[in-house]
Formats: sequence, structure tokens, C-alpha cells
Amino acid sequence: MVERIIRPKYSYHVCEGSGDEDKPAVRIAPVQPAIIDKSIATPALLAFVIVNKFVDHLPYYRQESRFERIGIHISRQNMSHWQNSVYKRIKQLIRQFKTHIKTGQVVHMAWS
Repeated sequence: MVERIIRPKYSYHVCEGSGDEDKPAVRIAPVQPAIIDKSIATPALLAFVIVNKFVDHLPYYRQESRFERIGIHISRQNMSHWQNSVYKRIKQLIRQFKTHIKTGQVVHMAWS
């Protein structure tokens, strides 16, 4: 699946001569914020890689070969870097969850 990002481009020539010349005549819609800046990894791909690693116990070298079989090259170094970057972004959220969970009277844990 290829994800296309469409950013509308607008030009408005009526404002020429209205004192608004310091702003560009052509404006492009801003890029939506990404979890990892300047990366091709979408939130869905990041979730897929991390779930495969920690829930399905699939090491990065196996994920790398699975991606290669379908014609996509994603190195295990990239996947590891993505995991670390995602962790840095959600670290504060994890702390807040732990703090909230500890406020309860009982904590239920299930082992699978």
C-alpha cells in the first residue's frame, strides 16, 4: 500500500498591491505533524513494527526478511532507530499512565 500525502497549493493574486506583498502569493498547506520528523515511517508502520517485535516476538532480522519478500527494503537498524524514537516521544505518556495506575486501590495484572 502506498500512502499519498496531498498538500493543497493556493495562489491568490487579488491581494497583490494591497500591502500584503511580504507574504508569498503561493501558499502550500502545512505538513501534518509526524511521530518521527523527516521520516517515511507512518504511524501505522511504526505500530506494525513495534507490535511484531514485542507482542509477536519477531526479531528485527526476521521482519527485515519479511519486508524484503514483498519488495520493501527496511533495515533492522532503521526499525531499531524508529523504536527508540517512538519511545522517546511517548516516555512522558508512559510515566503518566504509571502514576495514574498507582493511584488506585488495587492493581490487577494478568500473565499470559
